[in-house]
Amino acid sequence: MENEKTNDCDFIINCLTRLHSQECLFYSKIVNEIKDFKVPKCHGCCEAIPLKKSGALIMDLLDTSEADIIPIKYSYNIDQAKSVIDEIFKLQLFSYTDGKNWKSKLQYKTDVNLTTVVKNIVMIQWENCKKIIPKYLLNEIEEDFECLLSNYPQIALHHIYHLPEAQGVNAVICHGDMWVNNILFSKDSKGRFTNDVKGIIDWQLVYEGAIGVDLARHLAVNCAPDIRREIENKFLPEYFNKLKNEVIKRNESFDMIYETFRRIYDFCYIDQFVHIITTIGISISQLNLSEENINTLEARNFSFSSKIYFGIRDAVDRVKILKPEWLIKKKLT
Repeated sequence: MENEKTNDCDFIINCLTRLHSQECLFYSKIVNEIKDFKVPKCHGCCEAIPLKKSGALIMDLLDTSEADIIPIKYSYNIDQAKSVIDEIFKLQLFSYTDGKNWKSKLQYKTDVNLTTVVKNIVMIQWENCKKIIPKYLLNEIEEDFECLLSNYPQIALHHIYHLPEAQGVNAVICHGDMWVNNILFSKDSKGRFTNDVKGIIDWQLVYEGAIGVDLARHLAVNCAPDIRREIENKFLPEYFNKLKNEVIKRNESFDMIYETFRRIYDFCYIDQFVHIITTIGISISQLNLSEENINTLEARNFSFSSKIYFGIRDAVDRVKILKPEWLIKKKLT
């Protein structure tokens, strides 16, 4: 038992040290080469030495009257969603052009231990989510979702290690955690959120990966289903063509076709949509029901339920095409 605790502790320390090292590399070197990329200024960093010295980043002090994160309980409007995609575009264009040599330096990626932790967190938050989903909707999605969740480690690792486009020339630099708590939006003079991204923070998980990862997390978690679907069906083809044209304009090769791009995105979505459950589950657990107007609470629960329902349904439809074996339930551990 003591040996297991020691091994777990060593694993966590090693993991946190490597994550901090990647974040230091990004803030101190990589970000300075990305034109007009909206990231808070870093004035210096200190590497961590396990059991000897803590790591540190010295960042600009954020004035929350000027910019802040939009609370989890709200979904982005379409202009806010596209503003985030503009920043993802800059990162991906850099990945295929001036920054392509950095990709080989960003190889610390999620492994089966971390995906198992995520699965366990999602299982806990799923119980919170089920409390607010109408029974007739839950009956449609519960079995399929729990089948997917039982396969989650394989799903999460597939687009990282088994898609050939996730390494090498077709891979990009990925933020890896593109959800609301890591995206700052500017505020106007009255303290209202604008549609303009002020900065993207928390680059601990930055790595070389699939082109669909950041897009899928952002659209699945931060956007309402109607906004997500509109962007997926109408805007992503435009995004792809713009990216391809800008890469070629800079005399770099781009041999991916849209069908490949969309297949990669769909694989990433199947992984990333589970974070809807985590964010909504946390939001539900934080609600003070005694202070909530009943009509407001019902409206919010309907919005949450719709996001979960359509998030799962769309994931299942894509799994049926790409990896139907993921709908065969494994014993949950």
